[in-house]
Amino acid sequence: MLTMKLNRLFFAIALSVSACATVDAAGGATSNPVIDDRGSQVEILPQLQASAVAAPTGSGAAHELARVATPVRLSNATKGVVYNHAMRAQGLINGEITFAIKGMTPGAYPEAQYPGFKKLANPNVYLVVARTPSEFVAVFERLKARSDVEWVEPQIEYVGAAASPQAVIESARQIQPTK
Repeated sequence: MLTMKLNRLFFAIALSVSACATVDAAGGATSNPVIDDRGSQVEILPQLQASAVAAPTGSGAAHELARVATPVRLSNATKGVVYNHAMRAQGLINGEITFAIKGMTPGAYPEAQYPGFKKLANPNVYLVVARTPSEFVAVFERLKARSDVEWVEPQIEYVGAAASPQAVIESARQIQPTK
């Protein structure tokens, strides 16, 4: 009887783990990093960058997507690209992650692990600014694992619907390396 219950438990765990795997448009697992943002899988697309360009109508700004050989340095001018699987939407990141700390005083937040750490608002809302897409994922996961952090929110600017991460990648132009 105990063996049967353990088998059912193992099967249920296996099903839930396989359901969490990220799937690309062709049905295969993706190698892009994925973060869990409040229950939504957000896939980071490090092979893309978004650069600000003048909007076609002349008002405001738009972003042009481009494929890059090396991951971009995140900033307000050059953003990273993400895909939210739950929303089926493309988004842009500039590296900012906000979070709230439980209690009144923050624990240790060394600059090497938490770049740009600073207080954003009272009572206990803080900001870190990752410099690359891979650092964005690492810092986000590190913050979520801390017991003194109440909540973590990546700052994502959603810019439109997209059928899949592959559709976003295919819409980007190829940047030729400079010599």
